[in-house]
Amino acid sequence: MRNEIKHLNFTVQRKRDGDYIWLDTDGEILLDLNLEKKRHQPIAFSITKDAPELANIIKDSYNLYPREYVFTPENIYPNLNKKASQASLDARLNALFAFTGKRVSVNSLRSSYVCYMVHQAMVKGKLLSVKEKNKIAEKMRSSRKYFDESYTKRFEDMAELAALYGL
Repeated sequence: MRNEIKHLNFTVQRKRDGDYIWLDTDGEILLDLNLEKKRHQPIAFSITKDAPELANIIKDSYNLYPREYVFTPENIYPNLNKKASQASLDARLNALFAFTGKRVSVNSLRSSYVCYMVHQAMVKGKLLSVKEKNKIAEKMRSSRKYFDESYTKRFEDMAELAALYGL
């Protein structure tokens, strides 16, 4: 995801006026991104199906601390009626990865995820198919072209890497 993830609200009913984590009445949790980003259309997908562990964390968080905003300022707890700023969430993300000595951003995580998926396919003795790349790019609200040109830049010589994995 892009930075829109930092601006999410919770909802228990479907809304189209913003980006939400929708806690459906049947227990399903959806990431419902309604705002167009960089010419990418709205998209919704099931966190429950795609990332069940994350769905459980979200469900527990919301049940323990019912609130409108997914991220709230840490310095005013237990008041949960204010949305955390993007700058404060950027700082939290950097604090999580301080041990690396590098600044980590959402773009770093996006690139890391694609590299991980490419590597996982290669460990299994294959390359990501066009269909798999398109699916990942769509969920990232990116294009397959950008996926290949930017997110796999760590694999500068794909032929050499494929040979390493015997592909």
